[in-house]
Amino acid sequence: MRGTTRALSVAAFALGALVMGGCSHTWYQFEVSQVERSHIDATKNALAATQANPNALAQVVDLEGRRGAEALIAGMSVQSNQGDAQVERLSRVLYLAIMGDAEDPLAALDQDMTMAGARVAQRIAQGGLNQMGLGGLAAMVGVVGDDDGQRLREMSVSLQRGQPQTCGPFDVIVSYDAGILGHIHTSITDNDATYQAWKQRVQAVHLVRFTCATNHMLVVMTRNRGEAGLRVIGWHFVTQAQWESMRPGLRHAFDLPQ
Repeated sequence: MRGTTRALSVAAFALGALVMGGCSHTWYQFEVSQVERSHIDATKNALAATQANPNALAQVVDLEGRRGAEALIAGMSVQSNQGDAQVERLSRVLYLAIMGDAEDPLAALDQDMTMAGARVAQRIAQGGLNQMGLGGLAAMVGVVGDDDGQRLREMSVSLQRGQPQTCGPFDVIVSYDAGILGHIHTSITDNDATYQAWKQRVQAVHLVRFTCATNHMLVVMTRNRGEAGLRVIGWHFVTQAQWESMRPGLRHAFDLPQ
């Protein structure tokens, strides 16, 4: 435990602070085109169809994009939160996507990203961090390996538990133009080849809520350059009670219209 904690402290010190390059443009919106909505629905259906097949799931989930998102969270989680508000909101969107099933989704809304980083560090130190729930961050500090097969198996179990085939109507909570990534610089992201490759190909990031038979599914999907449809970064299933608790926080965290 002491060795793990020390590794985390050294890693956190090395991450560095966020640097923004004068991000004054508005990079987010609350509506997407009807064509994009049809792609969102098709991607959810594809996700539901692959839930018991990790190999098929690999065609829907963008694991390298997920690792890129983890690198962004890693860089954001230790900065002083004095960067651009749009970047912090984007980080919260991505954090919702890569949280583990057992984590409280309110944590992505209620805590600043420095606190989110502390939560990640605590989970790693306790040795309970899996590949689906921010596993890539654990790999960054040498605590666990990073394995595609393990990630996909855990994601498959999550889908079987959440039953996305029962999900129907959806709302796009917020959509980001991924051009904002060009304004984000941290020592992690600037030196992470996977993140840099993801940044070059991702064009849009959507946070979508699906209403399901007994719960809700929050999904982060991306549009990538050169791909016909959308890919999935991750999801989080929430109960009806959790969703009702989250709604005020979502409006505040993402500056949603009334």
